[in-house]
Amino acid sequence: MERSNDDLTELPHDWVDLESSVIRSVKYRQSEEELLIRFNHGALYIYYEVPATEFAGLLAAESHGQYFNAFIRSGYNYQEVRG
Repeated sequence: MERSNDDLTELPHDWVDLESSVIRSVKYRQSEEELLIRFNHGALYIYYEVPATEFAGLLAAESHGQYFNAFIRSGYNYQEVRG
């Protein structure tokens, strides 16, 4: 799996629903470089210091869950907000 080099000028600012068996929706706070992920099992996590390119890669990935596991899950500090 490769990281995406997608255009970052049109990143969404609201929650984006994903078709994934793992992730329900994502939101990116560009000014804080925070990636919020709602998982299908109900948990909400915030991942810190995530570059916009990583968010764009997650959105563009053929498998959002595989991209998350390969590049985000253990690559960034995070906090569970709701379990």
